[in-house]
Amino acid sequence: MMDVSCDILTGDNLYALFIRYVDTTHERIRSFNSHNTQEKRDIVTHLIFYRGILPTFPSELSDFFINLKCLDFFDCGMMEITKEDLKNFPKLEKLKLEANKLKYLPGDLFDFTPKMAILSFLDNQIDGIGGQLLDKLEHLTEADFMGNVSINFKYSKGVNSIENLKAIIKRDCQPLKSLQKQ
Repeated sequence: MMDVSCDILTGDNLYALFIRYVDTTHERIRSFNSHNTQEKRDIVTHLIFYRGILPTFPSELSDFFINLKCLDFFDCGMMEITKEDLKNFPKLEKLKLEANKLKYLPGDLFDFTPKMAILSFLDNQIDGIGGQLLDKLEHLTEADFMGNVSINFKYSKGVNSIENLKAIIKRDCQPLKSLQKQ
């Protein structure tokens, strides 16, 4: 298992970890090394991975960070995400998976994250989305699906309707049953 070096970004009531160039292809993350990371891991609310190699969601994150409100994976090569990946983050309000390699979003992805308000799947390869993806997201204010194979739309509460986004997903992003993850 590997140790990850990271920077702690602090501000008024905000602790964020900024992690660059991590590769979890062959090893799981064992620890996060930074000045005072251990003491502050319970108050870290934002975790940002930048240009790493994370083909799958690092499941061990919940071993280190239990109070995350924001997860951001930018250009990490992530190919899939499931509801089980998010299960241990019930406080999550913001999920950004931009410039990755996601092709499919399961309809039950947000079953364990009822507080989700902001989503961004900008510049992935999404060609299929489970029809119930947005059904449990009562607090959703933004959802960015720009730059994908089957969907190129950005929802903002007050600008356009969630029903419009759901209709686009139903019309353009319903994968064949044989392609859906079981």
